[in-house]
Amino acid sequence: MKNEDRSNARLDAFRRLLKCAEAFETVIGRSLGEYGLTTSQFNTLGVLMEHGPLSQRDIAEHLDKTGGNVTLVVDNLVKRGLVERTRDTVDRRVIYVSLTEKGRITFNKVVPIYHARVVETLKVWDEKQISGLLEMLDPLVPSDSPAPVRNGAYVAN
Repeated sequence: MKNEDRSNARLDAFRRLLKCAEAFETVIGRSLGEYGLTTSQFNTLGVLMEHGPLSQRDIAEHLDKTGGNVTLVVDNLVKRGLVERTRDTVDRRVIYVSLTEKGRITFNKVVPIYHARVVETLKVWDEKQISGLLEMLDPLVPSDSPAPVRNGAYVAN
């Protein structure tokens, strides 16, 4: 295969990965929308469930999002009573975000539905194909990433 053909194949693979990610986002977004959550809100609840109270900056790092994006997401979650903000008692500049009981209940209710939708979507592949896919993706997105959110999708450990 010529270099130009290899480049075109890589570009085609990249485009198809993006289309897959967009299709997943749509399918998952619809499922979460039934519970009044956006993907970003769900992922934020997941990070807080996994790590406990965090600063907005830490949430942004876990989600690989900007601080401004996380501020808007957290504002909306606060309005719904799913999270709350508290100031650090030592450094008043630091504000922590934590799940409320309503946030925990909501997350625990939605996560099995989310997982079932993901599993259903991936039923087009058998276990051997899934293993092969994971091996191919590992150099791009290592499976040992410390964050429970990888590329915008909550992954329970």
